[in-house]
Amino acid sequence: RISETVPNQHALLQMERSRASSQEEFPGNLKNCIEAAEKLSNGATFNDLDPKFQLSPEHDLDHIFPEEYEMIAELRKRIPDLMWYSEKMIVVFLCARRHNLDETQELIQKYLDKKKELGYRWKCPEVTSDPHIQRLMQENAGARWPGCHDKYGRMMNFYFMKNNEAKRDPDTRFAALSKWSFFEIEWLMHTEPLYNLRQGLVWVMDFKDFSITKNVDMSPQFRQWSHDVQGVLPNRVRAIYIFNAGILIKALTQLAKLALPSKLSKRIHVIDEKDLHDIIPNRHLPAYYGGAQTISFEQGLELVKEAEVILKKHWKKVRKERRAYRKQLEQEAAASDESE
Repeated sequence: RISETVPNQHALLQMERSRASSQEEFPGNLKNCIEAAEKLSNGATFNDLDPKFQLSPEHDLDHIFPEEYEMIAELRKRIPDLMWYSEKMIVVFLCARRHNLDETQELIQKYLDKKKELGYRWKCPEVTSDPHIQRLMQENAGARWPGCHDKYGRMMNFYFMKNNEAKRDPDTRFAALSKWSFFEIEWLMHTEPLYNLRQGLVWVMDFKDFSITKNVDMSPQFRQWSHDVQGVLPNRVRAIYIFNAGILIKALTQLAKLALPSKLSKRIHVIDEKDLHDIIPNRHLPAYYGGAQTISFEQGLELVKEAEVILKKHWKKVRKERRAYRKQLEQEAAASDESE
């Protein structure tokens, strides 16, 4: 496995702060998860992973279990390209399929095939130079930053539905979203501790001033984007919180829950402001919800730029080491032929 690329100082500081925050919150996160799991039936765990893969306070945030190392070795035999991917990233794929080896292999192969199809199998998607991604960020349709977790250690994504310009330029918009989706996965791998990656994602969907006619998209481009990311990325959405919902959205949410399988339906919750403050620690809650987290578009863009620098260096090193590895194999093959 290749060594990690050394990030620049600003990004390194952000990563250290994120890790320090996660380390500080780790015991409380575990306690909250244990208490929540006690309310579940059949001995289920809060993050829905097998009990033998549950971290304890004695573990490091990036702890990998011995059985997971065995699975990683087997997956690298089945998919040789995984020698260029970290153990951490492979564990995230294992968690996405609850450590089922065959299903994990299928997911990883789809992920690699889609990256190749989109043109960045061995490189980082360039996002900060893409004007369409910059516009999406400026529209403030969604937000996340390293180290933003709920009280269970799950990574938080905020979506502001009124800013979803569904009817605008769908071709370039969804092409940009596909690129961003793959960039974000690798960004998470480089900035979030493995513990938080195991816990999965939480979506907070804010429906304040939402308009069905303006903000709902059922275009062919939307369906294609959904197809591109569905069953390809190792995302584990553990909860969806519907916030600031009016009567119509609440009614539609209840209808949707009736139509969904029970396992998925239980992850969708309509919440109020009190619930929001209970779920998310004040230090991670955005200021516009009364929290202490303040981050501007400019600051968010700088974080993404720094992440892009790290990932570009990372994949440049991968390409260099792959070339050297192939050359070594060719030399060994030639030497073997000569000896025969």
